[in-house]
Amino acid sequence: MRYFVGLLTILLFLPAMANAQFNIIPQRVVIGPNERSGEITIFNMSNESAVVALSIRHSEPLPNGGYNYLEEPLYSVFNPEDYVRFTPRQFEIGPNGRQKVRLSIRKPQNLPEGSYHFHIRSARYAVYEPRQVEQNIGVGMALNVAFNAPVIIHHGRVKHGMKIESVEILEQEAFNLKADALQFRLIPDGNAVSLAVAKALWEPADGSEPYQIGLAGNVFMFPNLTHRDLRMVLQRNIPDEAGQIRVIVYDDYNPGAIFDEIVLNP
Repeated sequence: MRYFVGLLTILLFLPAMANAQFNIIPQRVVIGPNERSGEITIFNMSNESAVVALSIRHSEPLPNGGYNYLEEPLYSVFNPEDYVRFTPRQFEIGPNGRQKVRLSIRKPQNLPEGSYHFHIRSARYAVYEPRQVEQNIGVGMALNVAFNAPVIIHHGRVKHGMKIESVEILEQEAFNLKADALQFRLIPDGNAVSLAVAKALWEPADGSEPYQIGLAGNVFMFPNLTHRDLRMVLQRNIPDEAGQIRVIVYDDYNPGAIFDEIVLNP
């Protein structure tokens, strides 16, 4: 029996948690310097069977945190199509079922130290009733959701890091925002992909306990970028009282470790 890809419905590129019927855990895969494999689990949380097909997408990071998807590999020395394998690569999941997928990594000789990344594209096809298609009987499938999850491979001696180059205060009314915001410019400080959490704390001048006024998570920095721009809309407007803002960028790979911090006087 052959699978036939029928009429495609709307294709949505969504974060994993955005679709209640289709999920992947973890939502990003990080392979350490001494590791050669990783694992993800695909969940079908619907009441119908689904076929999932995995593929590799080449991606180029952008300073605004997004990606350009490319036809050719980003790295001339590492093409994930040649060195990464999924087991299994296409499979059917029953209603409310799950499937583990193993990623096997083979690194080429003389690969330069640093980080290499790509995206896993997970496409979910709803299975519908068998039908006559070009005189062949097969199982029909309709693509109804797909999303991309980042994979990061570290190799050799890697240094994670980023520095705060500048921070600007954006006032709510002047910039037509929901609340006051901070506009960051971050620069890489290492040879590896880094992941950070940025926090903004208000420190009252009277010495009372500081409190958080802003948070931004999943801040990726790629070493091939010259900079990364980030806008943090604050959880509350900057207080009118005397005080200062302390911005701290934490290393998300090492909880508690700090990449950089800066103090602003509004």
